[in-house]
Amino acid sequence: MSVTIVQTAFGGVTNVSTSGGSVLFFFNFSSAPAAGNTIVLCVDGINIHNNLILTTPSDSAGDSFSSLVAESVSFPDSFGNTVFAQAQIYIANLIQGGAGSTTLDIGGTSSPNVSGLVYCAYEIAGLGVNPLDATARGGSAVFPAGASITPGRNGTLALSFVCAVASQSAGVFSTAGSGWTLDPPGFETATLFAGGSNSDLIGDGAQHQFLATNAPVSGALTRPTSGNGWVSVAATLGGTAPIGGGNGSWLTVELNNSLRGVRH
Repeated sequence: MSVTIVQTAFGGVTNVSTSGGSVLFFFNFSSAPAAGNTIVLCVDGINIHNNLILTTPSDSAGDSFSSLVAESVSFPDSFGNTVFAQAQIYIANLIQGGAGSTTLDIGGTSSPNVSGLVYCAYEIAGLGVNPLDATARGGSAVFPAGASITPGRNGTLALSFVCAVASQSAGVFSTAGSGWTLDPPGFETATLFAGGSNSDLIGDGAQHQFLATNAPVSGALTRPTSGNGWVSVAATLGGTAPIGGGNGSWLTVELNNSLRGVRH
């Protein structure tokens, strides 16, 4: 069976205050993920206090999530602050399917802790028991934005998650790199209060492509061509797995002390 992307879910959370405990941010796929498939979650968070924590997702169906690759970088913004950015790709393979809730905790180690978050989740069919082939990561204040990845073998699915930061007035407009497809077809953004009337803006460039060979591939976005900085994680996946049925799944992202939901 060939590897296919069944569906995606995506969004952004703006100026989330995570001081004083945990809160829930949740979203769902537009249809029920099938048993035996794989969920891959790409997430990036930024703040200016260096106290953002991303923790491993878990769900009530008993699916086991693990981190494939992570990167943390810092760079100055346009207002004299230091931006701290974290990106990570999580995977739950051969999922149970059916009703269940997946939670991603994002907590701060101290107060105040205001964060911006962008994410893209994939349901993927046809991956094997151990689908990870290769990973890459990077970050810089120098553009273009995106890490290059070298697959370990032919015939893999490459996922690249690139998140760039700029001032809100300048904007972040993501365009897929050469050979890549942007997921979603547009792009997601979130703002972060940066003091006074100033705000930083984070924009995601979640993109994929199917690779016939194991030649190195640049994950650099075509846009943006400038900004304050960026962080990126990438992975190639492959293999074959059985596909079953399911009857619904909520994906829930926990931030701190309020409950938000987005239905896709």
